[in-house]
Amino acid sequence: MKKNNITAKDSGISVSKSSNVTINNNNITKSDEGISLKDSNNIYVENNKIDNNNEGVSLDSTNNVDIKSNNITNNKNGISLKKILKKTNIINNKINNNKKIRYILL
Repeated sequence: MKKNNITAKDSGISVSKSSNVTINNNNITKSDEGISLKDSNNIYVENNKIDNNNEGVSLDSTNNVDIKSNNITNNKNGISLKKILKKTNIINNKINNNKKIRYILL
């Protein structure tokens, strides 16, 4: 999924029970969750602008996720991590003016 301008009530982009997904060059604003990743693996999130959401990026029960070179700003929670199974890389992102970043390891 690439080059979209997304404003949504629930999730801007939601990926569930999927593999080999690339999300890049999107503008995601005013959603409950900007990008939601759940029960998925081999996900690449790159060069997105994610701002003014409740959750910027939410990961739950994911494997092999790269979050790289995104602007994650002005969200309630910049990045939320739950039940990360293995190999999550958060690299070279601009994460500014978010109220918090949450790590919930179960």
